[in-house]
Amino acid sequence: TQIKVNGAKHKFSTLEGMSEDIVDLILNLKQVRLKYEGEKPVKLELDKNGPGQVKAGDIKTTANVEIVNKDQVLASLADKKSRLKIEMMVERGFGYLPAETRKSDKLGVIFLDAAFGPVKRVNYQVEATRVGQRTDFDKLIMEITTDGTIKPKEALKASAKVLIAFFNQIVQPKK
Repeated sequence: TQIKVNGAKHKFSTLEGMSEDIVDLILNLKQVRLKYEGEKPVKLELDKNGPGQVKAGDIKTTANVEIVNKDQVLASLADKKSRLKIEMMVERGFGYLPAETRKSDKLGVIFLDAAFGPVKRVNYQVEATRVGQRTDFDKLIMEITTDGTIKPKEALKASAKVLIAFFNQIVQPKK
C-alpha cells in the first residue's frame, strides 16, 4: 500500500543506475501478488545491488507473507554501484483503495493504489439441461480466473458466504 525508495523524494524521481524511473517501478510493484493472512500492516524490505534484474522474489518477506509471482521483474540495475533499497507496507483490505485517499507527513513515502480482490475475471453461462425425462432444468457454468493468491473454488465459496450474509440481513435484520 505504500513504499519508500532510498534516494527518491517523490514518485517522479529517477535513481542513478536503474533503467526504470520510479513510476515504472511502482507499476511493476503493483503487479506483485501477495498472500497475507495477518491483520496488522507488515513492513517488507528489498535491498539489491546491481548489475542485473530485480525481481519480486528478492523481497525479504515475513512468515505470514508469501509472494506468489516471484519472477515478476521490478527493475534493472546497470552496474555494481547501482543499488535499490525499498521499504514497503503490506496491508489487508477489501475492494480497491486509491492512493489519493491517503496522506503522509513523511518525506519520500509514496502511496500505491491497492486492489485487494484476487478475482481477475468471472464468466458464466446458463444452459438448458436434461435430467431423465425432464427438460426444464438449467445448468450454471462458471469460469473464474484469479491472480493465483486464491483458488477459484475458494473464491466462489467466499463470495457465496458474503452473499448469504447479505441476504440473511434482509430475512432476519439485526438492529
